Amino acid sequence: MLTTYYGLVRYDIGQAIQQKTHAKVAAGGDDQVLIFQHPNVYTLGRMGRLEDILIETDAIRRLNLEIRNTDRGGEVTYHGPGQLVVYPIIKLDRIELTPSAYVNSLKVSIAECLADYGIVTNEKNMPTGVWVEDRKIAAIGVRVSKKTTSHGLALNVTTDLSYFNHIIPCGIHDCVVTSIKEEIEAHLKIEDVAHKLACKLGKALGNRMTWKDDSPNQDSDPSPTI
Repeated sequence: MLTTYYGLVRYDIGQAIQQKTHAKVAAGGDDQVLIFQHPNVYTLGRMGRLEDILIETDAIRRLNLEIRNTDRGGEVTYHGPGQLVVYPIIKLDRIELTPSAYVNSLKVSIAECLADYGIVTNEKNMPTGVWVEDRKIAAIGVRVSKKTTSHGLALNVTTDLSYFNHIIPCGIHDCVVTSIKEEIEAHLKIEDVAHKLACKLGKALGNRMTWKDDSPNQDSDPSPTI
């Protein structure tokens, strides 16, 4: 399973890459995982409401934010630098997973990645996503068409969490959001977290992972399969 890390890419460009990859995988191509950071953007899922964005147009412009509609599940969320946005493009019948089992695999991969940083997650009686006690550290929103997944997860690593103050994240009032940096107060290289998360995702999906760093100033040759 080829996993490509693109670095910081505008949301619209990331979506174009995702759509092109989805078409290839749905037509029988190999499964792939795309990993991005995006510049500041609020995205509205299929259940998203503009009322859940709590600031006016002038403030949105001042904060250099974009607003985009998307065909993933869920409501409104924030993407920005320091957050890993992971789009697994997976043919579900090829790995014999139902959509619900697939979503659970995403949760498991995030939880196992966080465990390596000493962060314990809490799933009991919590809404969709990944939580540390009552603080949300990762969002999950997926779409399945032609038996092939798109969209996926967003994990806060060194994210500026203040951008969440201007929305009702995932429709959850008074939602407290956290990040790996907030929980462990350590210096983190986001590329290392991306690689670790990709390894955990490959394990959760029973698929071997080949890593490719396609971010600026990086050698784009794939590293050995893991």
